Amino acid sequence: MRLIGLGLIVGLWLGSPAAIAQGAGPESDSIKGCEFCHGARGNGSYDLIPRLNGQQFDYLMARIKDFGQVTPDTARGVNTMGHAANVDDSLRGEIANYFAHQAPTAPKPVSPDQTLGQEIYRRGIPVEKVGACQSCHGPDGEGKGAIPRLAGQHASYLETRMWILSRFDLPGNSGMHRGTAGITSEQMDAVIAYLAND
Repeated sequence: MRLIGLGLIVGLWLGSPAAIAQGAGPESDSIKGCEFCHGARGNGSYDLIPRLNGQQFDYLMARIKDFGQVTPDTARGVNTMGHAANVDDSLRGEIANYFAHQAPTAPKPVSPDQTLGQEIYRRGIPVEKVGACQSCHGPDGEGKGAIPRLAGQHASYLETRMWILSRFDLPGNSGMHRGTAGITSEQMDAVIAYLAND
């Protein structure tokens, strides 16, 4: 257990601006620090830590910047990613560009019957004021610009994020809140099962 803890500290430190400034290695060390938790090329296996491979560049840039601005939505991430808060725009761009250009993980629906999840994702549930996910996240869950890729993400991570954003009207996420505020737990599970890969 101590070795794991030490490895995490070293991995995070190597990716920090301080480590780079002290000559710990080239800027690519910052990517290695990210990969320590998010997995090689961002395709990690730990289900509560998001996959970064194939994620949208603008979304990654915004999220890294968010770690320096603690809010109820980012506080959870700040605990483990605080070292990313003070990276400059150039390094932030290098990190975001690297992960955005990795091959994304494809969805792997857990149920052979994807009908409900696919229906909600593509058409929403107008009578319950649940929006079509694809209208923002793209027809295949690929995302666009500052709107994240959902396809191929871990189910547990998607569940956590969707629950938070559907239940709380957080700054910068009002559209997501309005579009999902009426979704039920069963409907949310169906969408996640359609998008995720675990």
